[in-house]
Formats: sequence, C-alpha cells, structure tokens
Amino acid sequence: MPLQYGDLRRRTLAFCLDWVFLCAWLIVCGMIRNWWIAPWPVLGYFVATEGGRWQGSWGKRQLHLQVMETAGRRVTYARALLRNCLKVVPWAALLIIPARMRYVWAACWLAAAVLPLLHRPRHRAWYDWLSHTAVVCVPFLDTPK
Repeated sequence: MPLQYGDLRRRTLAFCLDWVFLCAWLIVCGMIRNWWIAPWPVLGYFVATEGGRWQGSWGKRQLHLQVMETAGRRVTYARALLRNCLKVVPWAALLIIPARMRYVWAACWLAAAVLPLLHRPRHRAWYDWLSHTAVVCVPFLDTPK
C-alpha cells in the first residue's frame, strides 16, 4: 500500500491543535510573559514527541499523522531536533529582528513553509526536505507501551 502524505489541511489542523495545547501549558507555567523563553519549551515538545515512540505531536496523533524519515524509518531525536530547529528558529528570530521588519520576515517564512505543501506531491515543507523527513497519514495509531 503506497504512503499517503499529510496534506496542508490536515497538517494545519494538527498545528492548531498543538498550539491550543501548548498555549494552555505556557499560561499555566507563567511563561507567557517571557516571550524570549517561549520558543525553547515548544522546540522541546516537538522534538520529544516526534522523535519518541509516538512519532508525532499530540495534534498530529489526533489527525492520524506521523513523522518519519524519507527512507521509511522512525525519526531519530537528532533528526527531529534538526527538523524542528528549522521550523522554530525563524520564529525565534522575530524576537531580535527590528519591529519594522517583523511582518516582512514572518510573511516570507510563512510563504516558504506553506507554498511547498501546496505544490509538491508529497506535501513536504522545506524543513521536511532539508531534514529528510515526511509527514504521513496512518490509519490506526497504537498507544506506546
């Protein structure tokens, strides 16, 4: 059976679910006031869940998505770290970029993240391509033991 890759709609919904979960966690921890700290626990969350047994964040699991290497193997923590650094570091850079340039930076980054998902048959973003990973649909997800 050929792999079905996660499309933009499913990946966006998974991202939104993760952010609801993460924002609630950040508010509880009181870190919302310290925005310069906020990207790093987020990075840790995605690395731990994508590199761990579940092979995907909470949002991805809700939509039956998993992250895997393009060779078909489970993602290692090192590869999950690379993938998520490529995603999170541009957002963290918004904290040090002059205010007048933030919208331009965010628009460029968002376009670079979304456009490849629309036009590539495997729906791989630039950070997936550079880290040799893919987000795939899985019909059933086993609970890790």
